[in-house]
Amino acid sequence: MANLVKDKLISNSNQSLSLSSTEYPLYTRLKMSADLIYEFFLNRVQTDSPGAVLDSFEQLFFYLLCPQKPEIKVALEEILSHEEGEPHFQGIIKRCCYILINNWLLKRQHSFIRKLINTLSESPDCNQTCLSIQESRLLLWLKTFLASEDYQELLRCANLERSDWSSRYQSYLLVSQYLNPHNSREQKEVARTLIKQLKDQYKFDLAMYIARLESPTGRNRQPKNPTQLGDEVVSLIKQTISTQRVFNYGTQANLFLNNTQNLSYEKFKQCLPQYLMFHINQQYPANIIRDKIEEKLESLYSIHDDDIVSKPLISRTCNRLIEYLLIEKGKPPSFLFNLMIRQGGQLTLVILLLKLVLIGNSSRNYLDICIAHLIQFYQDHAEVRCQGVIQFLEIFNLVFTLFTENVQYFLVKTKAGLPGTQSETELNTYRLFCQYKGPDLRNTNVKELQLKGKDLRGADLRDVDLKSIELIQVDLSLAKLSRADLSQGIFTETKFFISNLNYTNLMDATLTQTDFRRAELKHANLTCTNLKLANLNRADLTGAIITQANLQEADLGNADLTEANLSESNLQLANLNAANLTGANLSYTNLTNVNLSRANLQGANLQGADLRGANLTAANLENVNLRGAILERAVFTQANLKSANLVDTNLTGATLTQADLSQAILIHAQLRDTNLSQSILRHADLTGVDLTRANLKQVDFSYASLENAIVRHTNLKDAILLYTDLRGANLFRSGIAEAQISGIKLGNNSGLSDQTRIFLDGEEIN
Repeated sequence: MANLVKDKLISNSNQSLSLSSTEYPLYTRLKMSADLIYEFFLNRVQTDSPGAVLDSFEQLFFYLLCPQKPEIKVALEEILSHEEGEPHFQGIIKRCCYILINNWLLKRQHSFIRKLINTLSESPDCNQTCLSIQESRLLLWLKTFLASEDYQELLRCANLERSDWSSRYQSYLLVSQYLNPHNSREQKEVARTLIKQLKDQYKFDLAMYIARLESPTGRNRQPKNPTQLGDEVVSLIKQTISTQRVFNYGTQANLFLNNTQNLSYEKFKQCLPQYLMFHINQQYPANIIRDKIEEKLESLYSIHDDDIVSKPLISRTCNRLIEYLLIEKGKPPSFLFNLMIRQGGQLTLVILLLKLVLIGNSSRNYLDICIAHLIQFYQDHAEVRCQGVIQFLEIFNLVFTLFTENVQYFLVKTKAGLPGTQSETELNTYRLFCQYKGPDLRNTNVKELQLKGKDLRGADLRDVDLKSIELIQVDLSLAKLSRADLSQGIFTETKFFISNLNYTNLMDATLTQTDFRRAELKHANLTCTNLKLANLNRADLTGAIITQANLQEADLGNADLTEANLSESNLQLANLNAANLTGANLSYTNLTNVNLSRANLQGANLQGADLRGANLTAANLENVNLRGAILERAVFTQANLKSANLVDTNLTGATLTQADLSQAILIHAQLRDTNLSQSILRHADLTGVDLTRANLKQVDFSYASLENAIVRHTNLKDAILLYTDLRGANLFRSGIAEAQISGIKLGNNSGLSDQTRIFLDGEEIN
């Protein structure tokens, strides 16, 4: 009914329909007015510039104006005309702020979020004279909003509220906004987005800090430490992870839940302290914690003592123990919290909280809320008086990142230590490494999920059948996809950055503009795939099958394609700079205008390949098979073509300056107009080759065979012709008479006039 009424108001707005009409109850009219204002800002923030939207916000909520859409002004006037409209006004301005912040946050237009907050802080004085009742109420109610807790929450979401020590833990202060069912969708979305951004930034900064600090070259660069624990954070992580390796907290939790699943709640409570205190020092103050927990549990939910323990009951129990260890809402921190902080037991306290969350998964949000209450209790205290609390928060952040987030840290031994020891000194022989840890989807029907644009980083999809699946714009960075079937799938603009796709079947898949940087694709089947504009920079494609594939304009720079099969594929305009193609099969491949500079093609098969206009500067083509290849206008400057097979190749107009073609086989090759200046052709076989108009300046033809070659209109004057075989060669206008020759073989040569005189070692050759 309300939507129908709203539609009627919108359709009649041009006819100046009064929203104060008594046709509908007051509450309905006020709600309709609010919905009109929401819709106005939702549309404007999507279509107009941030500056224009901010102007509209200021005009409406400061001056009761809306030139763009007068019916919005009428809607707000309706609310301001009634004293009962104040709650509606407070809700409207709050939600409109979140609508703007949410959109600007997603578009990374953070400067306009700050401008919105600055605009609100500079609102007009409500004591102005000559104002109408509605205008006075507008400014008065605006002032009330700015003094409310709602506005403080808004500041927290804008990340502008405070600049003191508590602002470092903003992600916890936002949790209550995200979980509050009474908050608008926009407010929840803003809080959720900010929490994720802050946590992701902390994880990234921590990983980068550990990587740089632990690397031999990084210690001199003083990387940014995201914690307040100093460099001892590395030792703390090693100690915690080392303990985790022996006493796996997740395994402990699962064993405890399995062993107690059929027990009564009373028996469960009796077993719980033993699980929590397992491998925790039983001396003071840990013994006090155990006694207090047992005492608390004895009377907790005693009405359910005879019931079989259930998940909801476990979660409620964990929530009460979290309060008991930290703080209850509206109360000061608990006795146990104060005890552990005074005694330096922050790590022990954090491990207890971790164990509770691992058996009551739904308790994590409640734990974050309790952490927020703790921060709020201390946030007005000076930082110097809160060092114990801050250390607890830092250790809490660190440990929960290590064990509950999607980044896994592990130790790798780099130096020999004392056998059988695990001392702090011995831990110095280990280095820390981290790896992204994604969801295990091996037993999930992924094909039934809507995954376009989703984040599946680190996902485990090994051996999974994903034939014909669509994963467009999905982030599968660091994913495990070895031996999976991705054939005929559509992966346009999908990220496989550093993913493992060894032995994966990608036959007939659409992979246009896909990101395979640093991915492992060893022995993968990429037959008939569309990889146009794909990024395979530094990817490992050793032994991969990439026949009849479309790799136009793909980036394969520094990729490892050792023994890969790329036959009959299209690599036009592709980048293979510094790629390793040792032993690769590129027969009958389209490589026109490809960049193969500095590439290693040693022993590769390029028979029948089309390399017109290709750049092979400084490439290694030793022992390569180029028989029948088309090499017109190709650039081989400083390339290594030793012992290459160039039989019947077309090198017309190619550039081979300073190239090494020693022992190369160029029988019947076309080298018309080719630039061979300063190249080395020692012992090369150029039988029947056509060198018409070729640039042969300073070419070394020592011991080469040019038998029956066409050397017309060339200049052999500066060439090295030591023991060169020129029998049967056409030497018309070749400049042979002026060349420095020694030991050459001549005979049956055409193109030499009767007047041409050739001298060998000072004696004229007839």
